[in-house]
Amino acid sequence: MSLSKMNDRGKIKRYSLEGIPQALIINIDKFYDYDDVNKEEKESISRNGSAESAKKMKETLEKVGFETDLHCNSLGEISTLSQDKIHGIVERFLTKLREMDKRAKDDNDKSKSCSMVAIVISSHGGPNRFVIECADSRNFNVEKELFRKFENEALKCMIDKPKIFIMQFCRGSEYNEGIAVPKQKPDTDGGRLKEKNQERIVAQSLSDAIIAYSTSPGKLSFRHFFFDAIIDVFQNYGHTDEVIRLFKMVSEEVNKKEGKKAGQVKQAKTAKQVIEVDLINLSKDLYFQGPTCEEVPRNRNEEEAEAKLPNQVERNTNMTL
Repeated sequence: MSLSKMNDRGKIKRYSLEGIPQALIINIDKFYDYDDVNKEEKESISRNGSAESAKKMKETLEKVGFETDLHCNSLGEISTLSQDKIHGIVERFLTKLREMDKRAKDDNDKSKSCSMVAIVISSHGGPNRFVIECADSRNFNVEKELFRKFENEALKCMIDKPKIFIMQFCRGSEYNEGIAVPKQKPDTDGGRLKEKNQERIVAQSLSDAIIAYSTSPGKLSFRHFFFDAIIDVFQNYGHTDEVIRLFKMVSEEVNKKEGKKAGQVKQAKTAKQVIEVDLINLSKDLYFQGPTCEEVPRNRNEEEAEAKLPNQVERNTNMTL
């Protein structure tokens, strides 16, 4: 159906959530140097407090309907979240999704399949905007070793089903210092969403996906800004609001925060943080929980959302498509 015809109808389809949403959280908060005999914890780079944030993230995702697996060094898996271990965790999760799909087909019961996935990765990052550090100080490339495994050609059981990736790690070494701006809303469309979608002829690459990064390319990421905002927004609005709108609210919350630069003791300077959210061929509205109706009137949805939330939520959204 052409876009013009869809607009004439005034409706946009909604992703079906018939099935069981599945989530995977990997939080690496302790790091080690290994030799042939010993391992030594690198306490100076431990991510203190991130285990508690990961637990709250698990509770949040479960609140909006996900069955959630959490893996964290400090929660019974000390020193085990090595590169090889993470590869194994991801592969077992993929196997689980395929087995759920097979069981649903064997029993002719879609409710036994996976309806959507959420993958949360939290660790140290570095100069490469797609690489995290594992507990054994080796690297894991989320683009090559995670996203590609969820492409339609690689994971056919998740074709046309939503995939949400939440990535918490630094993507460079620069602070985002921000600039002073008037309190009055500026006359600009700099925060407008830029469309990246293309008409799909053959389902092959990653699609129906949201990739949310805690910071923009080249920038450092403060540890708790992103997670705290997601937890707060999802818990308060996750049952009622469309997911893209939720991430706009997350962006607004992160924009309000300021972090202290490392090493600045006297007259400490602060830095800002800007999240990046990529939408990849996301062709329908996505709700965590809501009516089972497949089509929702576009105008009614927008009017209801505007009535519930302040205008400034729309103002400072920093997202890309």
